[in-house]
Amino acid sequence: MVELGIDLKINHAIVSIGMSFGGRVPHSFSILKSIDGNNWTPFQLFSQDCEGVFGIQADQPLTSVFDVICDSTQSSFQNTEINFRTLISQRVQLGGGSYQDSLDLQEFVLARYLRF
Repeated sequence: MVELGIDLKINHAIVSIGMSFGGRVPHSFSILKSIDGNNWTPFQLFSQDCEGVFGIQADQPLTSVFDVICDSTQSSFQNTEINFRTLISQRVQLGGGSYQDSLDLQEFVLARYLRF
């Protein structure tokens, strides 16, 4: 297992993350976020076996702004790059339709630390 951590030094609104791999995308990995470096929250999960690895069903519709998606789409694993957008349209709709007016959406994307 390889773990990579990044300290952005101050809180940022993370609206997208792009990752390039030297080879194929790993079978499973997670993106975690934290404000304080101690308490970590899943931001996004990727796996070819979401239930087996993370215990959640793959590619489920969101029911809350704070829900985490486990992406298992084949296109995610056939390339050497992954691009993750935090403010997908379904999440924005659940947040009331406007990032600027939704404290929940603003909270969801806020992070100082990222762990992969």
